[in-house]
Amino acid sequence: VPVILGDFVTIEQGTGFVHIAPGHGHDDYIVGLKYGLEVIAPVNDKGCFTSEATVCEGEFVFDANPNIIKILKEKNALHHTEELEHSYPHCWRCNNPIIFRATQQWFMSMDGGSEPHSEHDSMRKFALAASNEVEWIPNWGKDRFFGTLKDRPDWCLSRQRSWGVPIPALVCTDCGEGHVTNELLDCAINLARKRKLDEWFTDAPLDIKQENCSHCGGEMRRETDILDVWFDSGVSWYAVDFVKGGSRTEGDPRIADLYLEGSDQHRGWFQSSLWPSLAIRNTAPYKAVLTHGFMLDGDGRAMSKSKGNVIAPSEIMTKYGADIIRLWVASENYRQDLKLSHDILDQVADSYRKMRNTWRFLVGAIQTKNTEETSSYDLPLVSHIPVEDRPILDQWILSRLSQFVDRMKKAYDGYSFHEVYHTTVEFMTNDLSSFYLDILKDRLYCDGVDSPSRRAAQETCRDLLTATLKVMAPILCFSTDEIWTLANVSKDEYETKSIHLSDWPKLDEPNEALLDRIDLLFKARHEILKAIEIQRADGTVQRSQMAAVSHPINEKDRQLLQDLCQVAEIVEGKEISVTVTEKEKCPRCWTYQELISASEPYSDQKVCSRCCDVLTSQ
Repeated sequence: VPVILGDFVTIEQGTGFVHIAPGHGHDDYIVGLKYGLEVIAPVNDKGCFTSEATVCEGEFVFDANPNIIKILKEKNALHHTEELEHSYPHCWRCNNPIIFRATQQWFMSMDGGSEPHSEHDSMRKFALAASNEVEWIPNWGKDRFFGTLKDRPDWCLSRQRSWGVPIPALVCTDCGEGHVTNELLDCAINLARKRKLDEWFTDAPLDIKQENCSHCGGEMRRETDILDVWFDSGVSWYAVDFVKGGSRTEGDPRIADLYLEGSDQHRGWFQSSLWPSLAIRNTAPYKAVLTHGFMLDGDGRAMSKSKGNVIAPSEIMTKYGADIIRLWVASENYRQDLKLSHDILDQVADSYRKMRNTWRFLVGAIQTKNTEETSSYDLPLVSHIPVEDRPILDQWILSRLSQFVDRMKKAYDGYSFHEVYHTTVEFMTNDLSSFYLDILKDRLYCDGVDSPSRRAAQETCRDLLTATLKVMAPILCFSTDEIWTLANVSKDEYETKSIHLSDWPKLDEPNEALLDRIDLLFKARHEILKAIEIQRADGTVQRSQMAAVSHPINEKDRQLLQDLCQVAEIVEGKEISVTVTEKEKCPRCWTYQELISASEPYSDQKVCSRCCDVLTSQ
């Protein structure tokens, strides 16, 4: 079997040729060049054998298999033949097997050093050094990218296609030598500007005089190869106004903050963008590179039109709305492959409803009057009651809010959007809806309209509303802006009419001492609620509001613990015990208190002292 020695091994199916093509660039493999063997290409552009093959000239390579076997048998050079199945590369478009040939191409050398990279031995080393300054998200992307840089061959820039960006070069018809000059490049650019890019492939006259080959004196023709399409996408940074403004000569190259693509682009776009930027501007085109996974269906299978398991974005928007798509994307850990199904979308939609309902409650809490003509709300004055003068529970939730906002900023800065989603859902569901707002209803509904306690509750709700809306605005861009406008949050110091023009929330530092104090009370609350649940199961106590609790709590925290537990009363005792209070239920606030007669016109009713004061002031 004839062996053509050059560089890396490829096999032409059924032809009997082992083809080691040139251009890889690793000295250990260049056997043919080492021993001075000539590189031949016995297959033409149509996939047929040339005269260099000495046999089967003019036959298509796959059709020649029987004749090659016949010739080998006639020469007694064939010991055995049989058919077998094996893995072989096929075209992804037409699914036909690929024929490998050794042809002349244009390359970017990875191991050749030149100006302005004199401080590096090669472009490869320059790329490794530049990439080391890039932030890789996630971290394993750096090792993977470096592995592709170390092992990649020279970049073949030319493709044999009938469409694409032409390579503006002249090629000698005799020796095949390529010629590229600045005058020729300018000529090709002017040709594209005056007429169109495809004019290069026609007989349209060039604006320069075509000389004969400087190497052998032969005639010159225009290069018909096109640039690799990866080069087109690789220089996309040059077409961006912000990035293209800087240059190597100015000493201030502008660099994109982030490039993001799938994990397969460590060998693709991330590299094709790096090489031209290094060559032109002496720097990488990006400060950070983010790698995400691939789309899978609910069963973990890759989405494919042929499999029929693709869910179209238009279908999702029709059923759920655009914000649900954005929320689902944020909810997934993009560092892994992303699963998508209607069941998963239903879960995300449920989380969205919980956030929306919490916002709806906060909007309702801060209103003082509904103006039907404008469908908007009049809001309480801002900063009327300083945070330190508000009730302890309000100070606590604002400290928790400060911790929450700080965590969200770190999550956004680290592109951890799934952490933004999960932490927001947890905060709004557990801290707000299930706990703080549930306790706050008593103040909002039963205290006097203009009482300091209710105004403090309203202003705290406004702080919670504006902060959580701003945090989720980059993800739920439509919903948050609609609520921002509806609730008239743009009043007072909030001057922007759109939430997307507002600043990041600015809050005071969390009160660590207060947080520690409430954490201890939460432990006591857990013990009390557990004891109440036991009594509820026995039928002794129907609801926690009618429970009288004995607990070894200090007098300072007794009332606060009572509010946290929402019980009738807590008295000091050596151990926890729960009984039914002897106090009566107030018909207005539904708490169990000592009742007194209300003033006119409610004198026929008995209410608690707080409700009596509220009714009297009306």
